[in-house]
Amino acid sequence: CPGPVLVTGGGAYAAQLVELVSDARVEVLTDLDDLAEGTRLGGIVLDMTALRHPSQLEHLRAVGAPAIKRLGANGRVVVIGVDPASLTAPAEVATARSLEGIVRSIAKELRQGSTANLVLAQPDSASAVRSATEFFLSGRSAFVDGQPIVVGQGEGHNASVDRPLKDKVA
Repeated sequence: CPGPVLVTGGGAYAAQLVELVSDARVEVLTDLDDLAEGTRLGGIVLDMTALRHPSQLEHLRAVGAPAIKRLGANGRVVVIGVDPASLTAPAEVATARSLEGIVRSIAKELRQGSTANLVLAQPDSASAVRSATEFFLSGRSAFVDGQPIVVGQGEGHNASVDRPLKDKVA
């Protein structure tokens, strides 16, 4: 990312995603107030896996809207949610499904090469969430915008981010 990355939301993967951004030697912020005046964000990661009721979606707007206004050119917005197929309560399913529409709307509003995507996590998919987030924050995802991706259990980690197909034969 071309600038600091804001990781917030308080969901199940927040701590892991802070570590991911730190490991990439990118400045990580957990509060928008820590962003220096005049500095633009390179990315925003919103872990919304804790949302269980439609009334809680206000948290996404309260945190996301001010951050998106501070997003720089070619910035990345990644929203992490729970896969609706893994939920049973109608309110939980509705909340999880609404994230897709919200992310698509955000993606349409972004300019200057910025993108927004949704990672829907199935239970016990921490490694896959990390891998998908890593991809969406990279420049390689420049033409992927407004898309939901469901990630599940499995390894989900590339040994080399720069050359993921190294030593692979088709």
